[in-house]
Amino acid sequence: MPTYYPINETLARQANMMNSHYEYKAGSATAEYHAMVDEAAAIAEKQKARTDPMYHERIDRLLDTYARKLADNFNENFEIQTRCPSILVAGRANFPVRKKEKQNGFRWALSQGAWQRMLNQNGIYAAKQVTEAWMLVESEQAVMEEPEADAPAPSSWMQQMM
Repeated sequence: MPTYYPINETLARQANMMNSHYEYKAGSATAEYHAMVDEAAAIAEKQKARTDPMYHERIDRLLDTYARKLADNFNENFEIQTRCPSILVAGRANFPVRKKEKQNGFRWALSQGAWQRMLNQNGIYAAKQVTEAWMLVESEQAVMEEPEADAPAPSSWMQQMM
């Protein structure tokens, strides 16, 4: 039976919220970690069956090291993901998203398919700036697309012509 090390589910949930549009399933990070360690344990047992008993302790030590480092890697990855949220900007094509994102220090993350920036005070400020600029353009577009209040409705205009 392998030794399992703790996975920070709180960080896993936060990382999921910042980088995914899907709901986080409680315990899924720990379950994934356990499955990987169990797979390594099965390989270790096969190796124990094939080797001299004097190497069994070393195999167990390697399995324990793998389980510990894997847990550390999971937790560190979640911590990094919470510092780099993905922002999905879906807007009109004429808004200079790329220019604004680059001006504010965002970089395109191909693996995530979104713009990312380090999560710190400057990053939060930059995200607000980009969001406000985008919202301003959206509101201006909406105003331009609204019919004027003084203009007659199309049906009344048609009636006047008859």
